[in-house]
Amino acid sequence: MINMTYTKFYISREIAELFPELRIGVLKSSNLTIARGDEELEIIKREVVDKAPRKDISADPRLILWVETYKKMGINPKKYPPTVVSLADRVARTKRLPAINTFVDSYLIIELKYFLPVGGYDLDKVRGSIHLRRSQGGERFVLLGSQKEEVTKPGEVVYADEEKILTRFWNYRDSEMTKITESTRNAVLMMEAPDRTVGDDELKNALEELSELITRFNGGHTSSFIENVEEGLAWNL
Repeated sequence: MINMTYTKFYISREIAELFPELRIGVLKSSNLTIARGDEELEIIKREVVDKAPRKDISADPRLILWVETYKKMGINPKKYPPTVVSLADRVARTKRLPAINTFVDSYLIIELKYFLPVGGYDLDKVRGSIHLRRSQGGERFVLLGSQKEEVTKPGEVVYADEEKILTRFWNYRDSEMTKITESTRNAVLMMEAPDRTVGDDELKNALEELSELITRFNGGHTSSFIENVEEGLAWNL
C-alpha cells in the first residue's frame, strides 16, 4: 500500500498557460469497500437518467466547452469525443447509465448530472506523482478493457505518473493499468473545469455530492479540494 501523504499532483506550466482559468476538483478516497452493484444506487442512477436532457444536448454550454477545449488542444472532438460528451450521447440513446461497480457508478452519476467530466485512478497502482502535461510522444498506454499497448502522439494532453500514461487526450480514455475495480482500496478522482463556463459554486456542489455518494456506497474516508492554476502548479494529494 502506498503512502498517499506524499503523492503529489502537478499541472505543467504549459497547460496552465493554455487554460489560465482551469480548476480541478480532486477527491481522494481511502479504505474503500467497492461492490459490483447496489440496489439503492441503481435507483439513484435511474432518477438522474430520467432528469437528464435528451434533446439538443449538443447545445448545452458545458458540453460545448469540452468540444472547444479539445479543439484548443489540437484534438478532433468528432474522432476523439470528450468523455462527458460521449456519456451524455450514450444516455440520450440508451436511457441508462453503465453498470461498472459502486465506485465508478457513483462518479458517473455526478458526471451526468452536472455534465462535468470525472475520471480516476487506483492510487496503489500509481507510481510516484501524477502529472497533467503534454506528452512528448511515444509513451506507452494500455486502453481500458484491452491488453494491447498504444503509444501517445507528440503534444497530446495526458495524465501520467512517473512510469506510464494514465489517460489519453486529457480525459478521452482511461488506462487498464490503473482502473478502479472491486479490489481497489485507495483512489483519486479528478473533475475538470477548464474555464468559467462552469462556476465555482457548481464545481463545489458537484464535488461535495460526489464525496457523499462515494462514502455512502463505498465506505472509507474521503477528502476533497479544488485546485486553481492561478494559485499554484503542484499539490499534495
